[in-house]
Amino acid sequence: MLLLEGDLLQFLDREAPRLVSEYFSRFYTGNFFHRLGGGGDASPEANVISSTDLVAVSLLDVHVPGRAALEILGPLSQRATELLTDIPTGTSLEDADESLIADGSPADVLWHELHGLEGMGPTIVSKLMARKRPQLIPIFDSVLKEALLPSETSYWIRMRNELHQPEISSRLREVRLESRVGPEIPLLRILDVCVWMRNRPKSTIKLGFRPRTR
Repeated sequence: MLLLEGDLLQFLDREAPRLVSEYFSRFYTGNFFHRLGGGGDASPEANVISSTDLVAVSLLDVHVPGRAALEILGPLSQRATELLTDIPTGTSLEDADESLIADGSPADVLWHELHGLEGMGPTIVSKLMARKRPQLIPIFDSVLKEALLPSETSYWIRMRNELHQPEISSRLREVRLESRVGPEIPLLRILDVCVWMRNRPKSTIKLGFRPRTR
């Protein structure tokens, strides 16, 4: 079984609920990523990459380049909708069959379509796809890469296999419950926040309550 190199449980200790609660109660702009405009996977735009989705991605401190944005909202929009239609909105990664995220799946094809656009690196693409399917597609950025997967690929499969382990998924549910953020927050987002809050760039740790990215 392909697993991550980093031990997830080290980020899910007794401090985890406090960190998750802090993230969602303080004014981090990423707090609004999943719910801006009602959410990227909510009807009627669940299968459309909209301008609201591009704004939502910016709340996680990345920006879709202008030329790529024009492609996504223009020539690529129909193709993206066709692929999103075949990616379920109600399936969580911890419950997903591997075929949903395997090579050649609609999710994989959409990843490559977006990654082929000018300036669309893995971090931007992962955040845009996580916006559209927050329960299924994990965010991948430099912080998570360093903490969990410093030298490996197949991130989706590895993360799916981790979440299939009862001790991981059960602990994530406990953290979500204890942090009181609500069941609408996917376990993937809980994990993302737990890892990021422990390893976030020092520049994001500031006094006061000014808006903070990510």
